[in-house]
Amino acid sequence: MVSNVLSAKWRAMWMWDSKRVYLLVEVTDDKKLTNDSVEVYFDADNSKMEKRGGAAADPTGRIC
Repeated sequence: MVSNVLSAKWRAMWMWDSKRVYLLVEVTDDKKLTNDSVEVYFDADNSKMEKRGGAAADPTGRIC
């Protein structure tokens, strides 16, 4: 059984130049699962899509 409580600690750093975005995500979790993952979404055209990858987003763009 998997709990929905976040047990991990994470931090992210990013920077960009005229051609690329550089992203570093560091996750520390003592409860390692085979389906753990990090997802990143870019709204390149600032369209504020209502759905992203099947997940609903609220009006501020946060995934619900």
